[in-house]
Amino acid sequence: MEIKELKGFLGIWTDMDKGFIPRFREWHNKEHMVLRIATPGWHVGHRYHGLEGAPDFLICYETSDASDLGGKGYHQSLNEPDANTREALSHYRNSVRTIYRLLHGAGEKLPTDSPFYLTLRFEGGAESETIVKWFGEEHLPKANKIPGVLRARLYEIDEAISHIMTEERKLYSAGPGKQRFLATYELASRDIPKSSSWRKAFTGSGGYQQALKGMRVNHQDLFALEFTIYSPAVKK
Repeated sequence: MEIKELKGFLGIWTDMDKGFIPRFREWHNKEHMVLRIATPGWHVGHRYHGLEGAPDFLICYETSDASDLGGKGYHQSLNEPDANTREALSHYRNSVRTIYRLLHGAGEKLPTDSPFYLTLRFEGGAESETIVKWFGEEHLPKANKIPGVLRARLYEIDEAISHIMTEERKLYSAGPGKQRFLATYELASRDIPKSSSWRKAFTGSGGYQQALKGMRVNHQDLFALEFTIYSPAVKK
């Protein structure tokens, strides 16, 4: 099965009890992500570690559609955590777990996984509709032309699925974030967000300039790739 445009995204931003991190990595690599990626509709999972003050980890999965993240099989697993899962989740701290659907994207399927990943969680307020349009028409195409920006995406929270309560969520109190939108950037270098071309990509032409004043970025976090797993059914 070839990877097509993946429209669902699950993101978990979390800190971790430092003494548990080695055990967490072993469990997450060998047990948890293997179980999750076998879920129908799930294509790829990544784990990144935080840089420059970001949360300790970003754990994310891409699925065919956001509805795959609300499916019966996945939620049955979420409601039946085993002993190792219960132990691991007891060490999560300051966790945010949100499910999104894709709105716009720029960049083709990558030949390999990008070493760095930047997430922007933000609100658009009264200008949300115009800001979403700016992302699709101007920002994402412009950002994707910056050398080293491999792909860029804009997502919107799926409120209904994000708020489904499960036994796993109860274990680590991971509710959805308060921000409506998520922008993601797959990067070849951690220094790209410090460049002048990056700053220029966040300016708007014409009527977009005023609308962008209503954009409130609450969290800008940079991560480095740590682990990737693809569904056995997927051909890269």
